[in-house]
Amino acid sequence: MNAVALESELRATSYGRSPTRLAIRFQSFDRAARVKRARAAAGKLAGFALVALFIPPIHAVGALTLLGVAAFVGIRRLRQHTLVEALAGPCPACKRPQDFPPPRRGELPVTVPCPSCGEFVKIGVPADDLS
Repeated sequence: MNAVALESELRATSYGRSPTRLAIRFQSFDRAARVKRARAAAGKLAGFALVALFIPPIHAVGALTLLGVAAFVGIRRLRQHTLVEALAGPCPACKRPQDFPPPRRGELPVTVPCPSCGEFVKIGVPADDLS
């Protein structure tokens, strides 16, 4: 099982401002790591479904719902090749160092507001293209 931590740089732009570089830290998972993560997440939910079978008011609907959610979460974890852990660097608008929220599904480009100034920042193009 291999989960490899990687770092790279991305370009952050804001309308009418000069672009800046952001450091991105993410993990890349091989097939064995993805299967392990999927089993762990789906297994917990399947365990809750088993417990829900013994609770009379919700035993039928609750158990089936939890099993469906377990299958959904397991499949999503199997398909997830990378996980973005952190985005950090100066905001192009206010130039203050920021920790930007990582994208929910790891898809780039993404537009997020700056935590300090509220200006929208587009994150996504590799920093190699930055002059």
